[in-house]
Amino acid sequence: MSTPTGNLQQSSTATYSQAVQFLESARSKMTAIQGQVADAATTLAAHYQGPDGQAYAQVMANWSAEVDRIKATCEAMENQLDNSMQASNKSQSDNMGAVQQTGHLSITHGSVSDGVYNALSGN
Repeated sequence: MSTPTGNLQQSSTATYSQAVQFLESARSKMTAIQGQVADAATTLAAHYQGPDGQAYAQVMANWSAEVDRIKATCEAMENQLDNSMQASNKSQSDNMGAVQQTGHLSITHGSVSDGVYNALSGN
């Protein structure tokens, strides 16, 4: 079995980063659309009075609050993915260090096969 290279860690980091970028992009687009809808609602509210206008304003306020909730969820997901990426990178780095340390110990202190060879050969 071969020792994994840094490519796996780079691939994992790239995957996490791409997911965070998609969420950031979605959140940015929602903010832009939310602004456009708010502008349209403001314009219509000036011309649309009475109970119907109030009901329309309430629907728009509810919609905007829901968009805010979705954007907050996206931001929380971005943060969680970033935390997961950092934890994954640390774990992979720690594991790689442990493998390298084990390899270093067997080289500097002799490997099991060296001990078996020496025992069998009488050295």
